[in-house]
Amino acid sequence: MSIRSLRRNHRGSALVEVAITIPILLAILLGIFEFARAWNIQQVVTNAAREGARVAVVPTATTALIQTAVENHLTAANVDVSGATISIFNTTVPGDPDSVVVSYNYQYQLFGKVIGFLGGGGAASSVNLSSTSIMRNE
Repeated sequence: MSIRSLRRNHRGSALVEVAITIPILLAILLGIFEFARAWNIQQVVTNAAREGARVAVVPTATTALIQTAVENHLTAANVDVSGATISIFNTTVPGDPDSVVVSYNYQYQLFGKVIGFLGGGGAASSVNLSSTSIMRNE
């Protein structure tokens, strides 16, 4: 067997290797993007709970004001407020802790747009992101 015939036998192997590795790398890349979006939503939920707790510790705070502060923070970050559950534990006793709990049911569809483009439905999943913020009443 000559060197020339061995070279011909491996001619398409690089193309096959690329065809196998590109989908794997794209799947990893899409997973990174989806995780980053969920992390972003978690940070928004945490900051919304913090904003609600800041409003809650003011002596003139009402439940409606706290609710509005949390919803405004979620809306400013382009998070759908209808997916959020806001629990407020507000006391008016100075020195007692007030807490605001914000839970958000984040719906994600792993590879949803890609599978939808190819004609499939894609499986939707959800994860519950929540945060609690506790501050002492003034």
